[in-house]
Amino acid sequence: MFSQFWSIYPSRHGRKVGKALCKAVVDRMTYVDQELLLSAVKHYEIACRPHDGAFIPLPRDPIRFLKQDWWRDWVDKPEVKTVKSAITQPTPSVPGISMHEALAEWPEGLAKLQRVIGKHP
Repeated sequence: MFSQFWSIYPSRHGRKVGKALCKAVVDRMTYVDQELLLSAVKHYEIACRPHDGAFIPLPRDPIRFLKQDWWRDWVDKPEVKTVKSAITQPTPSVPGISMHEALAEWPEGLAKLQRVIGKHP
């Protein structure tokens, strides 16, 4: 079961880290949870693929995906959260899209941006 999970899980910057820790976590799961995990990782892998020129956040490290139970959010269906791809400067004919507007469709990204810059809209 673990080898299937590891082969499907998307890499981050071309590599995956924490294989031994991930194996230990997956081995302790029940058979039912392992089956759900395989479904979740397939959905997550699809959501991490670039598509339509949209910005896709990097995949999480696999150990965090497992230990913090983020995989449970991906069991039912792939939930693709994208941010508008073009953050543009305003021109006389086009108003442009600010970083805040682009992240408005991705609430987690907006919250992180607000923490980093220390401002609220």
